[in-house]
Amino acid sequence: MATLQEFPWELFKALGEPNRYQLFCKLCGCDCPCTVSEVAEWAPQDISVISRHLKQLNEAGVVDSSKQGREKYYRVNASRLAKTLRDLADALESCQCCQSEKGGGCCE
Repeated sequence: MATLQEFPWELFKALGEPNRYQLFCKLCGCDCPCTVSEVAEWAPQDISVISRHLKQLNEAGVVDSSKQGREKYYRVNASRLAKTLRDLADALESCQCCQSEKGGGCCE
């Protein structure tokens, strides 16, 4: 289990940008991988901006990509996200510094 200091915060940084979060939400509703062009149909941004956002989501492990011919397909990496969020919950539950009934510790 990762500690809070070891947690992959780039995941939240990637999802913290509103446009990337919207793309993520749309991809969550897709049954199959989508191309950049397909994703661009949902968003008002230029296709180059969409491509950059998808690349950042991919680098953060939020989405997976695969290339078929000239097209690159993206899909949400649901299993990795679920595991990461479970690991975060476990790390938070095991954090002792904030659970002291006497006070003190790192949270004051």
